[in-house]
Amino acid sequence: MKVLVGLLALGMCLGSTNLPVKSTPSVEGVLELIGGVLKGMGADINAQDIKPCISDIGTVGTEVENAISSFSKESFEGIKNGLHEIAEAFQGVPTAIKECKAAEAETADVFEDAITSFKNPWGLVYHLGKSILLNGHEIFDDVSGAMQAWENSNWEQCGLKIGEAMFAVLGNDGNSDIVPVGKEILDIFLGIVAGIAHDFGFDSIDACITDVDKSVQDFIDAVKNFKRKDIRGIIDGLKDTANGVRSLPNDIRECAKAAKDAEKVAANIEKAVAAFTDPIYLAWHVTTTLILNGREIGEEIFTAVYDWETKDFYHFGYYIGEAMFKIL
Repeated sequence: MKVLVGLLALGMCLGSTNLPVKSTPSVEGVLELIGGVLKGMGADINAQDIKPCISDIGTVGTEVENAISSFSKESFEGIKNGLHEIAEAFQGVPTAIKECKAAEAETADVFEDAITSFKNPWGLVYHLGKSILLNGHEIFDDVSGAMQAWENSNWEQCGLKIGEAMFAVLGNDGNSDIVPVGKEILDIFLGIVAGIAHDFGFDSIDACITDVDKSVQDFIDAVKNFKRKDIRGIIDGLKDTANGVRSLPNDIRECAKAAKDAEKVAANIEKAVAAFTDPIYLAWHVTTTLILNGREIGEEIFTAVYDWETKDFYHFGYYIGEAMFKIL
């Protein structure tokens, strides 16, 4: 059933009231916009790499400008139209990804799903100045941040907030339909080892990793908590991740075929597990910064979340491993 609910009142505070719309960005500015969107969605793709395949790059800035103008009308129709215009602005990006970065076809498919949600925002609930819910996901702060960044001609940040809004409406909150099985679970652990020890002979430990099924629920819980994007969710997500990885060091030590520096790798994983389990030195600024023990790991964590949602389980593990490597 289509639900269009608008609760309107005066005094909206999306960014600032009736924001003046700045001039549209140059081609390089548009690439910054697109790059920001990709980053906000957790995609590991450089906008410059897909530039030759973007056929309508000249219209992207104008369409985003129209969207910002619609958002600034401070009405339900304005929000709905603005979301639709955002979808129109970036609808050529998935095709460009498939043409220029064929290996990222799954990313393009996820991007298309987000665009569809924006283009036809049936499940939209708008509380003036307080909340924008799309398909049950809160995107008010992201839309507000995109508007403010546009006002400041900060094209990448504007795109980043748009991408984060798109990311928020993907999938369902519980990720109950995303459950790795069989080799997919093993891929997570191989990815973790590759991320935390790039020069380790991880291919040789396939047969040595045990009890992988027991870790699946920990990773499901970790993704769910990270997606909350609040300090409690981040802390719980790190602890869930640590629980999922906890058995890995012993598996590496006990594997007769493992590389000669297995003990060093195992010890490093144990250090990272300890840091994730008890994240004392943690700083979190919503959607922009996640610092653990003085190291920025937000990009790795949320890229891992994105890879989980696209069922790229090896790279989910890889970016978890990268985050662990950075705090050592």
